Amino acid sequence: MRKKFFVSLIAILILLVGCTSFKDDEYNQDYDYQYMYFSSNGFHDLYESDNGYYYLLKNNIYYSDKESDNSIILCNKPNCNHNNEECHGYSGYFPEIAPIIYNNNIYYINEYLKGQESYLSLFKADLDGTNKKEILYFSTPVNDFIIHRGKVYFSTMPNGMDSGIGVYAYDLKKEKLETVYEDNNNKTYILSLYAYKNNLYFEASKTDEKYTSYNEVYNYNIKNNKLDKFPVYDDGISRPVALNDKLYFYSYNGSDGIEYITDLDGNIIKENEVKEIRQYYSDLEYIYKLFEDKNKLEIYNTENELLKEVYFENFDLSKNIVNFAPGNERAFIYYKSIENPNISGIKYIDKEELLKGYGKVKDLLEVDYGFN
Repeated sequence: MRKKFFVSLIAILILLVGCTSFKDDEYNQDYDYQYMYFSSNGFHDLYESDNGYYYLLKNNIYYSDKESDNSIILCNKPNCNHNNEECHGYSGYFPEIAPIIYNNNIYYINEYLKGQESYLSLFKADLDGTNKKEILYFSTPVNDFIIHRGKVYFSTMPNGMDSGIGVYAYDLKKEKLETVYEDNNNKTYILSLYAYKNNLYFEASKTDEKYTSYNEVYNYNIKNNKLDKFPVYDDGISRPVALNDKLYFYSYNGSDGIEYITDLDGNIIKENEVKEIRQYYSDLEYIYKLFEDKNKLEIYNTENELLKEVYFENFDLSKNIVNFAPGNERAFIYYKSIENPNISGIKYIDKEELLKGYGKVKDLLEVDYGFN
C-alpha cells in the first residue's frame, strides 16, 4: 500500500513540475515577454538569456556573451557564408524581426525556398542554434511577433490590394491558432505588439476615406479574450509602456501634447501638458524618457518623479535613428546612422552607471549593410 502511495505521489509531482503556471502579478523572465527590451518606436531589438543577449543585424542572428562581450553569428558550421537557410544564424526576412528567447529556447522567423517558392515560418531551436524545428507556417507577411505566457502573438501585413491585416495568437502547447483582431482595410497597419501581465497591447495606424491618418490603441485581455479600444485621443498616440500596473504614453500634435498615466485599461489617472517630443521605455523599476534632440535621457520612479538626467557623452542621438532598451543589468541603444544609412549597430551602458547619471556608452557591434 505504501509503495503504491509513493508511486502515485511521484507521478503527481512529475505532472506538477511539467505544468507551467503563470502568476498574474509576477514577472517571469522565462515565460513573460521581455518588455524592458521594447522600444516605444515599436522595435524589439534584443532579448536576454541567462548567459547572453540575442539580436538581429544584417539578416544574421548574433549572440553576445555577458562576460566577454564577444559577438558571434549563431552558427557552428565551418566555412558557412551565413547567407541562406542552411545556416543556423540566418533569418533572411525583411523587415528584420529580432529572435525571441522563451523558456530556454530561441524562436525566430525564417524565410526559405522550396524549389522556386518562398516560404515564411516560425522556427524553434536550442540556444546554440541547433535542433532547429518549424513551429508555425505563415501564409501572409508578418510585421511583428512576441511570445508571452504560452502563446505566440503575431501581426500580419497586407498581402495585395484586397487583403487586410490581423493580430493572432498561437498556443504553443495546444498548437491552436486564434484570432485577436482583424481589419479588412489594406490601409491599416499594426505598428507594434507589447505584453504586460495579462494584457496584450497593439497600435493600429489607420487612414479614413479622406486619407486622414490616425492611430488606435487596443488592449486584449489574454485571460478572458476580451478586446477593448482605448478612449479616443485628439491626436496621435505614442505606444504605451507599463510599470507598476500603470501605463505611460502621450498624445501629440507636432511637438506639443499631453502625457498620460492610466490604469491597464487606459482609464486616465493623471495627465500633464508637454512641449517636447519624447519616447517612453520601462523596466521593472523605472520609467525612461528619451529626448533625442537634446541627447538626454530622464529617469523617473513609479510616482513619475524625476530621479536623474543623463546626457550621453560619446554618442550623438540626433545623428542617428535610435531605439533605447532599458534592459536589466545593461541598457542598450540600437542605432542606424543618418549620415550613412548603411551603418547600424548596438551600444550599451551598464545600468549601475546609468542610474548614477553617467552617459558614456560602449560598443557591442557595428555592421555595414553595404547598400549602394
